[in-house]
Amino acid sequence: MKKPLYKLVICCTVLFFSQIQISWSQDAETIVEDSTSQNLISIEAQEKFNAGVEALESKNYEQAVDAFSEAITLAPEFSKAFLNRGYAYTELKNTEKAVSDFTRSVELDPTLHQAFFELALIAENSDQTEKAVEFYSQAIRAKGDNYKYYYQRGLLYFEAEDYEKAKEDFTSSVSLKKDFAFGYNERGSTNRMLEQYDEAIKDYQLATLHDDKLVIAFNNLGSVYRKKGELDNAIRAYDNALKAEPKNHLSLNNRGYAKFEKGNYAAAIEDFKAAVQIKSDYAYAYNNLAAAHIKLEQFKEAESACDKAIGIDNEYGYAYYNRGVAKEMLRNVSGACNDWLRAAELGVAAAQTYYKNSDCNNQ
Repeated sequence: MKKPLYKLVICCTVLFFSQIQISWSQDAETIVEDSTSQNLISIEAQEKFNAGVEALESKNYEQAVDAFSEAITLAPEFSKAFLNRGYAYTELKNTEKAVSDFTRSVELDPTLHQAFFELALIAENSDQTEKAVEFYSQAIRAKGDNYKYYYQRGLLYFEAEDYEKAKEDFTSSVSLKKDFAFGYNERGSTNRMLEQYDEAIKDYQLATLHDDKLVIAFNNLGSVYRKKGELDNAIRAYDNALKAEPKNHLSLNNRGYAKFEKGNYAAAIEDFKAAVQIKSDYAYAYNNLAAAHIKLEQFKEAESACDKAIGIDNEYGYAYYNRGVAKEMLRNVSGACNDWLRAAELGVAAAQTYYKNSDCNNQ
């Protein structure tokens, strides 16, 4: 049987960016003096405010709203009552009222950085990126020593591909919180996008040093080692990811990819199979499994793996391409041509080139 002449296409799940939303806890303000008015709030308003804080901390959000509203009625310029009622409205999913209260709180007291932060989160969740960046910036101007404000703004700069600004913010976040693993991971991803690979490696290593369970940092570290051609180091990074989370399908797929690149196809097959055992609808791993089977001339197994990938995603061009390779080697030329044509239609350049230059046009 002749050897395949095609370049196999396999897909590695490279994780540059955590994509993980950190849930920042909301700390109810218990200070009862209104800093803008310079006047002490009445005792009755303070009591209503403190009752609201207690309800908020107990997650009785409707009760909290009522108590803070009474405090505001008694003291209309009670900025922290607006702030905390905004927290309660946020928990009640009443975004419009939350925005109104957070906005009013900073009108009364521009030093309430927490309100700017909450407004930024709301804007971000509404895909109002520019507005979110400005609110994070206002939070930073009000309180420049809060690492999470820089971190959140850095995430938005990263998504906007403004990597220099993102790097500056992630650097500020880890400067303010030396053990902030997520900050090191994101700065590593930023360095990765800036093609500053050695710096990226150092950052991912710092992330894993401060959190040895941060699987995404180990995966990212492996991706950079792969980029540099240091496959043994990449495999070790994925090994560590799997020590932290043994059933992580992404880590198994990534390690399999590195083993594939190293030419250890049998070991790669084991990892790809383990990945789909954990996540049965993981089309990437099925396609990768097919590519490894083809390398070992196990063409029926390759065709079956591609069938599963396509069954999950019927517009997965690379799976059609690889299935075409397997079918051609099984002497199903018409089937191979159909798959390459479909892959070409889905934008796989290699399939388009081969289809035009092969015997398919004579079918």
